[in-house]
Amino acid sequence: MLGLLAEMRRGEGGKLTDDEINRLTKATEEADRLAASGLLVDGYMVLVAGRHRAEELRDEEWPWGQLLVGHWRQACERYAKRYGVSLP
Repeated sequence: MLGLLAEMRRGEGGKLTDDEINRLTKATEEADRLAASGLLVDGYMVLVAGRHRAEELRDEEWPWGQLLVGHWRQACERYAKRYGVSLP
């Protein structure tokens, strides 16, 4: 996780705010907690909701919007791979 945080802070397309990094970190932790409770789809949906929010910010032309979308997509892909959830 520390490598991901460092990558998020120095990514191209602008620097992500600490609030956005914290939002992604907390969502990932919540998704993992739900998965550990057997709620795999619910955990995945937490990440999908975050990705949709990031896409809205990108569409509103926030300078780091595309970078943020990329990190949320990575989180969704990692979760799907880790827990065997099919991507929509």
